[in-house]
Amino acid sequence: MKSHFNRLHHYGFAVSLLWIVGCEKAPPSAVTSSSPEPTTSNVGPSVANSTAESPPSVPPQPSNLAADYLGSWQSERIEQNGRTTPNSAGAKLVFTETELSISGRDHNYQINNQSKPITIDFTTPDQEKPFEGIIELKDGQLLVCYSSQTSNPRPTEFATQDGDGNILFVLKRAEGLPTADTNAIPPELLQAIDRAIENLEGNHIEAYISELLAPDELAAIQKSGWEKTLEFVSKQRDKTLATLNALKKMTPSLDKESTRAVFDLSQVAIEGGASFPKMNFRKVDGKWYLTNR
Repeated sequence: MKSHFNRLHHYGFAVSLLWIVGCEKAPPSAVTSSSPEPTTSNVGPSVANSTAESPPSVPPQPSNLAADYLGSWQSERIEQNGRTTPNSAGAKLVFTETELSISGRDHNYQINNQSKPITIDFTTPDQEKPFEGIIELKDGQLLVCYSSQTSNPRPTEFATQDGDGNILFVLKRAEGLPTADTNAIPPELLQAIDRAIENLEGNHIEAYISELLAPDELAAIQKSGWEKTLEFVSKQRDKTLATLNALKKMTPSLDKESTRAVFDLSQVAIEGGASFPKMNFRKVDGKWYLTNR
């Protein structure tokens, strides 16, 4: 058996849904960045008279500008750390008059068209501080560049650099894009994902781990590293919720016996800069569990 530290790292990433099962190493920002939900925030330089203690005051967006963004957009390219994310085409953004959906996760958003470049701030309902970004329509493409860490300054250009924590979406209009058929997800697996979301939203970390890991894999972390695993999963809670919600919008690949399900996340941008190739589940005695096997 590996060292105590390696076991913790191994199972902690598995139960947080942020560990790559038998796949390539995560991008640098996914390894080094913390949870995307805010602790502190620097107010963007383009928003006047705002302070670090209160969200920025953004003028209402004019109807003609909002109309330019409304609808579905599909990524042609996603860039992080100065590099294009492998197989990144396919992530989806949807603007309504009041909400912005990024890979199935809903946000409130505000646009300040008085800034150059135009700024966009967006936040989930339970966040105190927004993600800060810039947005532009150019030659039929929608460019969105934002900081994945609310403590970082707002980007000033539509580009990323190694270690800056920024994410750039280059998107094209995609009205009428097909959505994932949730009926293609085995009902019991969908129930397991819903239950995991419920436990995390209620901050029931022990129940989340105990119910999501297969008995043999659960026993391994209970034997060594349980307390540290609880601490780790607690810190990764918000990223994990974003990933779980993304899975619900996807259709997994199933084996012939329908006892293994693989979610391909290579085309999905997960908030906080983490975008992992695959998530594997296996069915044991009629129940679905996250697995590293």
